[in-house]
Amino acid sequence: MYKIIFDKENSLTTEVKEGNTLVDGVERLWDISQLGNDRFQIIKNDQVYNAEIVESDDSTKTMTIKLNGKLITMEVKDSMDLLLEKLGIEHHADSSVKDVKAPMPGLIIDVSAEEGQSIQKGHPLLILEAMKMENVIKSPADGTISKVHIKQGDSVEKNQVLVEF
Repeated sequence: MYKIIFDKENSLTTEVKEGNTLVDGVERLWDISQLGNDRFQIIKNDQVYNAEIVESDDSTKTMTIKLNGKLITMEVKDSMDLLLEKLGIEHHADSSVKDVKAPMPGLIIDVSAEEGQSIQKGHPLLILEAMKMENVIKSPADGTISKVHIKQGDSVEKNQVLVEF
């Protein structure tokens, strides 16, 4: 189950049960086709919607999609987030960030992080090339960099620690 929050007044809950998509508990007959890595086509009531995931940030649980050319930013909470919220436990992923790990194997193209540097959340730390794409790895939280474990030209493995706070 997912809860999608568009703004303070607008949200919806989605879930898939036995292959059927439910939105706020009501079954929706949508035809969803994946056209590429982050591109989808949705057909609802004979109307076609083109959707593309533009940006996704796991640390803040936010996603920006382009739906028929219009940008929409939303917060997406999964079942674990909803359970923690129901129990009154606030989950702040960035409050206990101690390091940044490689999300996938690749080659370090550029390093802008320096030891002792004070940075803010979202500040670019390095560029990781993986699968012929350059990925800007950004700081998940405000902090001071205590150790940079990589340099330009290094090959890294998935989950390898790149930067420590």
